[in-house]
Amino acid sequence: MSFTGVGRPQHINPGMFDTVITIYKLSTAKNSLGEDVRSYASIGTQRAMTAKLEASSEEIEKQTNKTLKSIIKVWTWYNVELLDTTNQVAIDGITYDIDDASEVYGRKRFIRLKLIQYI
Repeated sequence: MSFTGVGRPQHINPGMFDTVITIYKLSTAKNSLGEDVRSYASIGTQRAMTAKLEASSEEIEKQTNKTLKSIIKVWTWYNVELLDTTNQVAIDGITYDIDDASEVYGRKRFIRLKLIQYI
């Protein structure tokens, strides 16, 4: 895989999409007390190219008091569900939150994701 910089591909080649990702869509329902209950449902899988970013140290988010465990960059086919940062993605059975999502080349062909996992 040809990279320039940190986790940034020089060219996106769908032949290099060697990882299967599972997309989980957020759904919210009300329980008997009227409280929102959040759950995620799998809406399918697709192939992607991934690159794990190395962090020099674990970071702590002050607002949520969670420790950042890992960051992964993902390039995959365009899917509107992946542009919604409330959804989640699973890679090799590990679930990640979508931190950032954007179209690559702006032609609704590829998407670049920044996935994070907290502990």
